[in-house]
Amino acid sequence: MSFSYIFSRLDVQQIASAFIVLFAVIDVLGSTPVFITLKQQGRPVNAWKATLISLGLLLGFFFAGDAMLRLFNVDIASFAVAGSLVIFLSLILICRCRRIDRMIIMMSPLSFINN
Repeated sequence: MSFSYIFSRLDVQQIASAFIVLFAVIDVLGSTPVFITLKQQGRPVNAWKATLISLGLLLGFFFAGDAMLRLFNVDIASFAVAGSLVIFLSLILICRCRRIDRMIIMMSPLSFINN
């Protein structure tokens, strides 16, 4: 499968839709507290390196995501249902916790609901 074949099947609306979904998955705003904590602890944060890694992940899943889903015989609807169940179960876990662990706070912005 060549790049020209891939690009011939995509239009601007599909690219924009995929970019928005992948931008939400990478969760730039949700990872901001991690960078702030690292900065407060005196650890160096290289913004360019983090940006390039995020861009690499975004482009990697953009091009390889469909192939990975086909490899495991999963359609988009099933993947969406599984993702929503994971988010729902993590919300239940967070709401049931009396003591909120730092790792849970870093994993999900939903953890601030119980405060």
